[in-house]
Amino acid sequence: MELSIKQSYLAMFYLLDSIYDNTKDECLGSLLGGFNPHLFVESMSADPAAWGDWKNMVIRITNKELLTVDEALEVTQKFIIFHRDEFGFDLDWLIDRLNTMTSNNEDWLSSIKKALSR
Repeated sequence: MELSIKQSYLAMFYLLDSIYDNTKDECLGSLLGGFNPHLFVESMSADPAAWGDWKNMVIRITNKELLTVDEALEVTQKFIIFHRDEFGFDLDWLIDRLNTMTSNNEDWLSSIKKALSR
């Protein structure tokens, strides 16, 4: 299965949103506010820079228009590391969780399914 750059972004958002729903972590919630693709019509994120950062991360990892499920998860992991390092978000716990996640993880696959239905 392959995902477009947009679908992979949506899968990342839905995964992080479900993690937030379970943890209510304030730092993750703050980050998700900027990532939200549903706040503005025809926008990929509430913060346009987040969409640009996502596309740049995709280029660093794959430089392809379609990503495998594994590549999309890797981009997600690196994207969160970028936000921790660049903007000081306290996300080590989330990075640890994402780094142990495999591409056949139930939460990841559910997020992909949701992204593909949009």
